[in-house]
Amino acid sequence: MLATTPPRSYFRKKPIQARSRRTVEAILEATDRVLRRDGYEVASTNRIAQVAGYSVGSLYQYFADKESVVRTLIDQSLAREDQLVAECLAKKEGQPLGHVLESLVDFLLQGRWMDAHVHRTLASECAGLYGQPALARILEAQAALPTALQQLAIKHWDGLRRDDLGATLWVLMAATQAVTFQAAVSPQPDVTLASLVAPLGEAWSHALQGPGLEHPLVEELAPTWRRGPNATTDDALTVSPRLAELRALLLRSQVAGDPARFAPAAFALACLPALAALPATARPGVSDEALDRELRVFASALLETCHAPTG
Repeated sequence: MLATTPPRSYFRKKPIQARSRRTVEAILEATDRVLRRDGYEVASTNRIAQVAGYSVGSLYQYFADKESVVRTLIDQSLAREDQLVAECLAKKEGQPLGHVLESLVDFLLQGRWMDAHVHRTLASECAGLYGQPALARILEAQAALPTALQQLAIKHWDGLRRDDLGATLWVLMAATQAVTFQAAVSPQPDVTLASLVAPLGEAWSHALQGPGLEHPLVEELAPTWRRGPNATTDDALTVSPRLAELRALLLRSQVAGDPARFAPAAFALACLPALAALPATARPGVSDEALDRELRVFASALLETCHAPTG
């Protein structure tokens, strides 16, 4: 079961009347504009209130500080994204599994690119805002997507490997969250959003429907997601050097294959250590052993996508 936690509330006073709801909506819209244009440091309560067209006293009726406003905006963005992705999956009912999974990846990538300023704020400020890693907050805030994935698995039950399907689904979901999040906050010049869709969709399909032999390079990659208790998932600033190391390793191992597929697959592989750095409480029902096993399966599937398709 993919467990989730209901969104938290950061209101000093909950807006009940229509007028108070409009005030809060204006404050959150202003916060979004300030973050998009100027960034988190500039987003003071005075600045937000000014852009919203209200006095700062009106803001303080509903929010204790800037952090409460930003947390509410981020959580609303994550909840909206969660619901839209779940609806996207529901609309794909009856279509081939591979097509559905590619649609899921594409939808997440496009939505996160549109809200990149929100995700950059989450990446840089999550420890202070929430006291937890960014990936943990995303997984905690989103409830509809895990349920939709469970329903998708049921509809395609006969074609799936089911030895530990809960762990498989969790790792695939968390890996996709990590990659699409990093694509928004740490874009790479040779990794377009479109180029990530096929590798991630194909890797999902291979991992769900039954992996083949483990790729020989996985044993060398596995230490990157076994970094111990001091690792963190807030690695927007470290994904680039890790990506450079990973690309060098793949090139030395002659896994480059099709250049158009190599770069996005390498980027996805560079995001996987974020999952292993999550605290155990952020992955309920997924043991260390299951996590390592499913990461190896997913990494193998990603490595296979580096090669050009045949036929």
